[in-house]
Order: sequence, then C-alpha cells, then structure tokens
Amino acid sequence: MERRWKAIVPSLVSATLMVGISPVAQADPVPTLGIAHPSSLPWADGLGTVRPGVFSLASTGSSTVRQVTWDSWGGPQATGHGLAANGADDPNVPVTVVAFDLGTCDGQSVYRQLNRIGPGRSFGTGVIDNLCHG
Repeated sequence: MERRWKAIVPSLVSATLMVGISPVAQADPVPTLGIAHPSSLPWADGLGTVRPGVFSLASTGSSTVRQVTWDSWGGPQATGHGLAANGADDPNVPVTVVAFDLGTCDGQSVYRQLNRIGPGRSFGTGVIDNLCHG
C-alpha cells in the first residue's frame, strides 16, 4: 500500500502544479464613459468612469447631467436617464443619454461619443459630444 502512495503522490503534485500555472482567461474590460480629460472638453468632469451617476461636459449647469440611472452598459451603446438644467427657471429637465461608438482611446475601452437628448427629441438630434479627443 505504501508503494502505491509513493507512486500516486508525485503524479498528484505534478497535476496540481500544472493546473496552478495554466493561464487564466481575462474578462474584457468594462468600458468607461470617455476618458478622464479629453482635449475637446477641457472642463469635463466625471468622464473616464464606469456608469457615472453624474458628469459634466463643461462648467455650465446645462452641460451637467445628474441622477443618471443607466438602463444598459457594456454593449455597443449604453443608455441612461438623468436630469439637466435648462436655465435657472428649469433646473430639472429630464434627459436621455446614449453613449456609443464603443472602441479604445488612450489604450482603454471607452464609449467615444455621447448623445444628450432632451424632451421631444430622438437619438441623433440632441447634442453629440466627442469623449475621446477632439
């Protein structure tokens, strides 16, 4: 019996080591909303993150989308809903945001464009911003 264990143990150790050094599959990186500081949007804030709850594309209230809830993320386009200001008298305008043009920028997986769609508008008719480089 002892001989049999002496023959089996090295095989088990060898098999365990081989499993331990086998390559591990890497998951695709989760895309971010643009990059942190695109040259086309020098005052932007909240970009370069995954599913941001708030982001601003300039230093104005109308360029800031807050209370963003994302319906989808990671596919060819990501869709969310939030609030933006339309002047001081209308601070809570509902907007739809569609991040699209999934690709790379500065070596990271990003949504390179964003369509901000106000009430009564449809995809492609709102403001479209370049979130990578100008």
